[in-house]
Amino acid sequence: MSMFYLYILHSESFNKYYVGYTNDIFRRLEEHNSSKFNSFTHKYRPWILSALFQVSEDKGEAIKIERFIKKQKSRTLILQLINPSFSPSDKFAQLVRVPYLHIGVNLTDISTIDCLGLSNFNLLTNKRI
Repeated sequence: MSMFYLYILHSESFNKYYVGYTNDIFRRLEEHNSSKFNSFTHKYRPWILSALFQVSEDKGEAIKIERFIKKQKSRTLILQLINPSFSPSDKFAQLVRVPYLHIGVNLTDISTIDCLGLSNFNLLTNKRI
């Protein structure tokens, strides 16, 4: 079984945020930035990864949290989740922040980067190399 993640993307050009879930963050980020379909994320490119949380091996749990966040329609909530000092609790207690994928990432922890297969991923451009 694969792990599912909740991610938050930011479009600096339009100052918009997008929340989604996936079991492959690299594929999803690439799709958001290159898909030919006319969608919300298509309109506000380019997208950068602002936060990533490990949720569960259960896809349903990831969907439930994503829908809860989207239903809130709260930019404040999204900004709280992005904030590295925010500690998930209550509805978000099961979220485990993946801090090294946050903007301003510290790339010195090579073992962590290799563990997620990030050694071939440019965090500045959010693209595989």
